[in-house]
Amino acid sequence: MTWSDFADAYSAVVRESVRVLADDRFSTWVVGEVRGSTGRLRGLVPLTIAAHEAAGARFYNDSILLNSLGTAPMRLPNQWRASRKVGRVHQYVLTFVKGDPKRATQAITGGGAE
Repeated sequence: MTWSDFADAYSAVVRESVRVLADDRFSTWVVGEVRGSTGRLRGLVPLTIAAHEAAGARFYNDSILLNSLGTAPMRLPNQWRASRKVGRVHQYVLTFVKGDPKRATQAITGGGAE
């Protein structure tokens, strides 16, 4: 699948997920950046944000999820010397809100926002 075809299909999935999400609710997506065949980053994180915004869910929070290092410390020196690519040992946690964030918070907590 080409990146353009993927971006269109991915955006359609995001659009449908926002459509079925109740008003005044949060949606959180965990994504990692991806590389194309030339080794350059594709921009999955900005695509995810743009697709949600276009579908009517506003970018609300972001954070980083650290993955286990596993074998990364052993692999990274050679990878860095060969290509100047850093090892990716994290993912992006992107939260969006459809509607009012205060009411979305109340729906989660069962009462007033704290």
